Amino acid sequence: MPRQSLLDYLEYFDRYGGDTACVHRRGYRQARWSYRQVLETARQFAQELEARGVGRGERVLLWGENCAEWVAAFWGTLLRGAVVVPLDRICSPEFAASVARQAGARLVVSSQELVLPGDSTPALHFENLVSAIIRHDHRQYPSPA
Repeated sequence: MPRQSLLDYLEYFDRYGGDTACVHRRGYRQARWSYRQVLETARQFAQELEARGVGRGERVLLWGENCAEWVAAFWGTLLRGAVVVPLDRICSPEFAASVARQAGARLVVSSQELVLPGDSTPALHFENLVSAIIRHDHRQYPSPA
């Protein structure tokens, strides 16, 4: 079946729910996330964006190490209808601040050690993303048109 948007891939996340979607290092350990975990966290993140007033077409900057939380924030941003502004972890804080300013980012989601200099944009950190959004329902979130 031809897909109309990236969000059509989320159907596969339901289908392969228990399979491993992401493996990444967290300190000395490896963290494994299933497709179900990524999907549920993405739904919760979309609700967090809604609660913060981030709307369709607004920008969310993702800046940090490759991790399951990055992937979930990516999908959650798309579910909300917002625009992902991805940055490589190795870019300088000054460059990231310039991109955030030029893009008009409404939220910065980054690794804890990455901080935008002199920026007042609201921020979340990948390391505590799950605990920050745990209050939101993980079962469903309507896809934008």
